[in-house]
Amino acid sequence: MTPRKIPHPGSFCNEDLQVRTLWMRLLPVSGRVGSMTNEDRNRIARFWRKYLRLTRGRVSALRALEVIGDEERDESFRHSVKTIRRMIEDGSTISEAMSKASAGFSLSVIELVKTAEKTGAWDEILQEIVDGLEDGTFD
Repeated sequence: MTPRKIPHPGSFCNEDLQVRTLWMRLLPVSGRVGSMTNEDRNRIARFWRKYLRLTRGRVSALRALEVIGDEERDESFRHSVKTIRRMIEDGSTISEAMSKASAGFSLSVIELVKTAEKTGAWDEILQEIVDGLEDGTFD
């Protein structure tokens, strides 16, 4: 299987433009934009910031999730983090576990995590996720 070439962010093919145009038309109908509170956005950004720093410090992914879950004050989010960790232990990828957990991870974030899983560019992509959550790009 030949790996799919990922285009430079500034170079979009015609199909990408059509998909983006359709998506922009659907967004106002979905009610999804702006549905995340600042508190939720900050919580998820903090999750990714901690995960990034722990794994940069050579803490394993599973141990990082355990630490983050233990330190989380919000009961619902703590439960979601622990569920994600359990699912990964059972063989799911991080993106699969995130999409099944009810933690509020957006499709954009899950897609970036899938890319990190495929490319191994975790540091760069996790920083993009944190920046996107903090500046309001991602819900």
